[in-house]
Amino acid sequence: MRNKIFFLAIFSIVGFVLLQIPVNTLAGSRVKFTLFDLFAPTSGALAGNSFGIISVFVIQVVNLFFHGFDSFDKGALIRLFPTLFAVWYFSKSDKKQLIIPVLAIVSYNLNPVGSGPYKILSFKKQSDGFIDSYILERNEDYSGDKPYLKKIKVIFYAGENEIISAFNNGEIDGFGLANSRNLEKIISPHEIFPFKTLKYYAVFFNYYSHPAFKEEDVRMALDLAVNKEELVKNIFSDYATIVSGPLVQNNDVAENLSSIDEASKILDDSGWLMNEEGIRQKTIGKEVIKMEFSLVVPQIQILIDTAELIKQEWGKIGVKANISILSLSEINNEIIKTRDYQMIIFGNILGKSPDLYSFWHSSEKFYPGLNLSLYENKTADKLIESIRENFNDDKRSVDLEKLQSLIASDYPAVFLYSPDYLYIGKKKFYRFDSLTPEEKFISFSSDRFNNIEKWYVETTRAFK
Repeated sequence: MRNKIFFLAIFSIVGFVLLQIPVNTLAGSRVKFTLFDLFAPTSGALAGNSFGIISVFVIQVVNLFFHGFDSFDKGALIRLFPTLFAVWYFSKSDKKQLIIPVLAIVSYNLNPVGSGPYKILSFKKQSDGFIDSYILERNEDYSGDKPYLKKIKVIFYAGENEIISAFNNGEIDGFGLANSRNLEKIISPHEIFPFKTLKYYAVFFNYYSHPAFKEEDVRMALDLAVNKEELVKNIFSDYATIVSGPLVQNNDVAENLSSIDEASKILDDSGWLMNEEGIRQKTIGKEVIKMEFSLVVPQIQILIDTAELIKQEWGKIGVKANISILSLSEINNEIIKTRDYQMIIFGNILGKSPDLYSFWHSSEKFYPGLNLSLYENKTADKLIESIRENFNDDKRSVDLEKLQSLIASDYPAVFLYSPDYLYIGKKKFYRFDSLTPEEKFISFSSDRFNNIEKWYVETTRAFK
């Protein structure tokens, strides 16, 4: 008994640590599959049925207290019960059977197998493990239409300049361009295939970090002062879309509505007046509050350039922005976790069926939620929940339009733009001409391969 109690204590500590290391995400939930899900079933074989189940249950309870009960949803139950069943199964089986899942995991990692139109033929890597290239061959057992191209070679480069050089030298047929400013470096004949992306960037206001953010007129004025057309033109060479709210596909921006004069008038009427420094201020209670904010920006050039242009625009209406450039890891691991910012430029990525729960539901205001504006609106919460639960497309579409309008009218952020994803290809290499309007929206750059079986190099006449 003493040994089993000791095992329970050690297993719980190790298990809790492994529970913090995610390996995959359960779609439609905040829950992530972790190393613990691979490790947990061993408790049944090593400690027996009761102690194994108790140890797993204790770890989950401690995890809830650590992260907060808001992190528990239906996805957590979906993950928990199969794990408990695995514990029970291995407690009833021969301990030697533990080798089965271990061998299965090793085999899967060494020989990845999918059901897509291509399969891996070979690959090359450097001595440090960096993959140089993959060669994919047509999967003759693919259930859909057979791909036109028999083989595809995927080559990896250290940076975009190296990729462009390889394209100009005829070494590759196509590539994804991250920075549209590099278009001028491409001298080889080519075509540009722009994809609309299901992601947007915005300046999120931390509602509780400054008294000014609690006034809707202030948030509106900050939004009006930003010339989004100039951002799209100067930073993306017009390969981006202005957004007016958190839904890219439901975006309805007829014209650029920026106006320095209108923004200044709103602030004047709200009692925010210029001081001798050229910064607006207002007496709230017994304290004089200045319109001076810190703006956290990830160390990504397009976002730094965006911040500089926004700073200039806000300066014209008497608002001072102090830009703080931080690494993406520091922002993710420290700044966002603690909500230690007044304003932050950040991006949200949506799926084809948009779920705004993590980004805009009031229960997600604090970590691990991603409600960066700490936005709270009961009507918005109900709409988000209805969209999640309703499978009627017409009803979802109506609710999405209402939600878009509601969030935009509350001005919890300055919604900026949705960058295009640019794929550059040789003129002989046709790929995307048959895409539907919906297929031209992608969430991730890898989505450009969704119709890879339709890619072709050349055409010829054929008798039918």
